[in-house]
Amino acid sequence: MNKNDIAFRKMALLMEAMQEIEQEDKVLEKLKSVAFEALLLHPGSGYREWSTILVEQYTMEVYDVFGEDEDDIRPSLAKLWMEDYQDIASGQTYTYRDWSKAFATPEAAQFYKDMVRKTHSNTNDSE
Repeated sequence: MNKNDIAFRKMALLMEAMQEIEQEDKVLEKLKSVAFEALLLHPGSGYREWSTILVEQYTMEVYDVFGEDEDDIRPSLAKLWMEDYQDIASGQTYTYRDWSKAFATPEAAQFYKDMVRKTHSNTNDSE
């Protein structure tokens, strides 16, 4: 192999690694999105309920990010629970734990949904 072949091979490996990282980021963002959705759809959920919902109803998203080993999933979900999530609709950023408090009741979750709907309809009306 000459120097050009080696350089080309290194560049190809680097590009492949960058694509894998980009794909992993997309998968993680999908999990974060459904983790937020789970809180919104299940008002009053604490960590235990939320993590169970994710494992049971969003199994593929959880497995894609954390693998299938229960010993890895639960600690990883506990860490995710304390991470920030920026809601695309509202632009607000809180930990999943804090989002769960914001959606503590069905009325609170409905208020949030109405607020987002109203904000988006006002934005669309002004365009």
